[in-house]
Amino acid sequence: MEIAAAHTHSGDRDHDSAAIYQAGASLTATLARCASGFGGSSQLARPLHDASHLLSLVESAGRRHEHPIPMHLSAAATAWGAADDLLATHFAPRRTHARSDWSSVISDQHVRDQLLKDVADTALMLSAILRRTRPIHILGIQAVPHLLASPAIIEASQLDGSAALGAVPLNQLAQPLATPHLPQSPDELCQGIISGTDALRSLSYQYLENGPSEWPRTALAATITTHIGARLLNQLTRRAYELNSDRRHDLSMLLQHATDGFEQAHAAWKGVRHAWHRHLSPGRFASSVRQQHLEQVIVRLGRLLHTNPLWTPVPQHASPIRKPAEIAQNTSHMVPMLRSLLHASEALGTIAEQDRTGALRAIMRGGLSRGDTELLRIAYLDLAAPTARTSWALSEAIFLSSDSEQRLQLWPEIHSMQLRRPPTTREIVRERPKTERWLDWTATRSAVSDARFGLPATPTMPSRLSGPAQTSGPKEHRKTR
Repeated sequence: MEIAAAHTHSGDRDHDSAAIYQAGASLTATLARCASGFGGSSQLARPLHDASHLLSLVESAGRRHEHPIPMHLSAAATAWGAADDLLATHFAPRRTHARSDWSSVISDQHVRDQLLKDVADTALMLSAILRRTRPIHILGIQAVPHLLASPAIIEASQLDGSAALGAVPLNQLAQPLATPHLPQSPDELCQGIISGTDALRSLSYQYLENGPSEWPRTALAATITTHIGARLLNQLTRRAYELNSDRRHDLSMLLQHATDGFEQAHAAWKGVRHAWHRHLSPGRFASSVRQQHLEQVIVRLGRLLHTNPLWTPVPQHASPIRKPAEIAQNTSHMVPMLRSLLHASEALGTIAEQDRTGALRAIMRGGLSRGDTELLRIAYLDLAAPTARTSWALSEAIFLSSDSEQRLQLWPEIHSMQLRRPPTTREIVRERPKTERWLDWTATRSAVSDARFGLPATPTMPSRLSGPAQTSGPKEHRKTR
């Protein structure tokens, strides 16, 4: 827009007015779409629509002109159209639900104000350009510059979008929850885990520069988290087998896959912890926000697993683990715990990806010895496979253990988690091309209730477990793995 405006000020009158008006028609149509769509302002979109309609009445001269003014106006229209399409990728078609975490940022009022301000600024620049363009004798065309400088557009250009960056989660500091001093219900514990892991995922970008003081302790906390998660999933797997003795039952096998994935993640985090071991400094240290969130996730996971309702990871609070029937009376009681474990798995995967990037940067800057390079790189990369496969198994287990109404509510949440996975885990998800269709299908099929648990629940469609071989039970499965 600035280049196009500069050419109108240069005194160059050798341009095709029709081409400029046509480019302006495309640009105003795109601006109107942005204003009425993500901007949510029909008041601003109305004069833009009217201007686009009038500009579209101009017919081309039939030959292509490469003058800079229409070229750059067309480029601006393309850029605005691409911006609108990119924003749309964060939502489902017709914006029925969100497809990524950025949807909440896009919908923030400060971000919308900034978007409307940019739309209005572009419209005012186009108005100034058209005022300096040779007029065309078409009824109503002279009104276009006035429409593009209407009171609604001028008002929008004065909006204050300076607080837009505050809507980005990266710039928001999530406060850790306090350790509950009274017993909580399983649902309350699960909600606390989900809140903590979501905060961890947002916070992960703020710890790239913390260096070896933060990463080793994160690995230690992740090792404890995955250990508790594996034990909790093992109990849920046992409960699923108690409810259905069929060793090839879908839910039981998916829970067994998730258990194996948590155990593999536990071993991988132990490898990361070992790689960082000599960088741990003795003595007390100030607990960071990340470490406080991790501690609260560990406490709540432990209270789901252990009989002590006030369990913490200290020797004096040690207690036996709950029996499978005490953890989940039926499959529907598994859903909150499986959701919390899925969020924990996804958060640890994001943390692993960010810490690996930070560690490699520290190595490149000479902050770590070259002897650590290969060990740390392999240790963090070993986390990618179990994280992706665990999330895949947990997602499907959640759908199988929930009823039809819950599935429709859980589908957007699980689908958005698939889309926000780190790049290293997306490659592993691509190894399972049927998973997306299967999740879409299970989100809408009839419920598999506990009353029918003794009956075969295998649908007439391709196998869901494309990947590891299906086996007759947990022991045989571990041997094949």
